[in-house]
Amino acid sequence: MFAGSAPVDSLALAVDDYSDMIGRVPDKSRQSAARCHFWKGRLRLRQGDAQGCADEIDSALALADSVRFPYDVRRFRWLTERPEDKSAGERYAYLRDELDFYGRNGCVLMQSTRNMDLGWMMLEAGYQNRALDYFLAADSLLRGTRLRTAYTGNRVNIADLTYASGDTAGALRIFHELRSLPEVKADEDLSTLADYNLYIIGGDTAALRRAWESLKGDTLRGGLRGLTAAHMAERMLCDGDTAKAAAYASEARRFLPMVTQGDHLAFIQKTLGRTAMATGKHDVSAAYYTAYAATTDSLLKDKHLKDKHRGELIAAETSRLIAEAEATAARRKRAVELRFALIASLVSALAAAGIWYVIRRIRALRRRKEESERSELAMSLRIQEKDGIIELVDKRLNRMVEAGILSANDISEIRSAIKSETATEAEGAGFVRIFAQLSPEFASRLHAQYPGVKKASEKLACYIAIGMDTRHIARIMNIRPESVRQGRWRLKSQMGLRAGDQCY
Repeated sequence: MFAGSAPVDSLALAVDDYSDMIGRVPDKSRQSAARCHFWKGRLRLRQGDAQGCADEIDSALALADSVRFPYDVRRFRWLTERPEDKSAGERYAYLRDELDFYGRNGCVLMQSTRNMDLGWMMLEAGYQNRALDYFLAADSLLRGTRLRTAYTGNRVNIADLTYASGDTAGALRIFHELRSLPEVKADEDLSTLADYNLYIIGGDTAALRRAWESLKGDTLRGGLRGLTAAHMAERMLCDGDTAKAAAYASEARRFLPMVTQGDHLAFIQKTLGRTAMATGKHDVSAAYYTAYAATTDSLLKDKHLKDKHRGELIAAETSRLIAEAEATAARRKRAVELRFALIASLVSALAAAGIWYVIRRIRALRRRKEESERSELAMSLRIQEKDGIIELVDKRLNRMVEAGILSANDISEIRSAIKSETATEAEGAGFVRIFAQLSPEFASRLHAQYPGVKKASEKLACYIAIGMDTRHIARIMNIRPESVRQGRWRLKSQMGLRAGDQCY
C-alpha cells in the first residue's frame, strides 16, 4: 500500500491492523515487533511528522541488530537517511553499496528506488545518458510488478530524459503509452502530468484540455493549475476568443504565487500581459510585461553568470567525486582480486609442498620399514641357522660321548664355548648396526623420555622394540626365560610404568 501511494487513512488502518495482529501473537519475534515500528514510522512520515518517524525508527533499530536482521536494519535506516550529510562521492559509493545489497537480497522495490536515486545524482552531475541508464534499470525491475505507481512515475522520468536528449518521438511514445494504462487513467496526478507533457512536447490540444479539466477544481496542485490555465489562455488568444482567454488568464493570475520555477513564472507573466493587451487593459499589460522582462532578465543573469556558473561548479565537483568513488571502488576490487590471487597461489604452493613432503615422508618410511623388515628377517634367519648348527653339533657330540670318543667334561666345555661365542656375537657390532638401521633415534629417545633406564637394560629394550618374544630373547642373550621376564620387570620399573602398562 505504501508503494502504491495509498491514502493516509487507508495506510493508518492497515498499520493498526498489522500492529494489532502482531500484538496478539504470544511468541512474536523481535523482528516482527521492529517491523511494527517501521510501518508506524512510515505512516508518521506520510502524515508529515518527521520527528515521530525518527522516534519509531529508533525503536525499530533497538530491536533489530545488524547481525541477525541485516536486511531490516537497512530498510529501517533508509527511512531517516539524510543525503545532505554525505559528500557526493560518499553518497555515490553508499548508493552503489545499497544497490548491490538489495540485488543480493532480491528486493525489487529498493533496487528500483536506489537506481532512481543514482539517476537523479547523475542528472545533478550532468550525466544525462548515465541518468537515463539508471532510470531504465529501475524500469526493467518495476515492469510487470504490482508497484504500478512507482513504475509509471519512473516512466515519466524516462520520457523527460528522452525528450531532453533530443528524441521527441521517443518521449511522445512513452507518454502515449502511459496515458493508455488503466492505473494512470485512475490516477489524476499521473494522467494530468502525461497530458500536460503530451501538449508541451507534441502540441496535443486535446491533451491540454484533459489536463485542465482534471486541474480546474484542484487547489493542492496550484502551480500546475496556474501554468495549465496560462496555456489555455494562449490557445484561446490564438483562436481569437479573448473572452475565454481572459477567463483562463484570471485562473492563471490566481495561482501565480504558487509557481516557483522561473521559466514557468515568466511564461505566465507574458501570457497575462498578452491577454491584458488583447482585452484593452494596457496599463495592466505594461505591468505584466515589465514583470516578465524582470523575470527573464533575472533568468538570463542567473543562467549566464550566477546559477549557470554555480551549476557548472556543482556538476563538475559531483562528477569529480563520482569519478573518485568509482576509481576507489575499482582499486579496492583489484586489491581484493590480487589478495585472493596471492592467497590462492600461496595455498597452492603450500598444498604442493605439503603433498611433496608427505609423499617423501611416506616413501622414506616405506623404505625404512622395508629395510627394517629385511634386517629383522636376516637376523631371524641367522639365528635360526645358528640354532640349527648348534643343535646338529650337539647331537654329534652326544653320539661321540656314546661312542666313548669324548668325555662328559669335554662336552660341557665345548657347549659353554659355543654359548659364550653366540652371546658375544649377538652383543657385538652386527646387532648394533642392524638395530641402528631399524631405529636410528631409538636409544636417544628412550633415555630422553625415560632417564631412569640403565645402560644394562638398553639391549633388552632394543630386543623388545623389534618384537622378539621372551623365548627368542632368552636364546639370543644365552639366559633363561625367567631371567628375561625379570629383566622386563626391572625395565618397567626404571621407566616408571605400572603393572599392566604396555612397554612400547
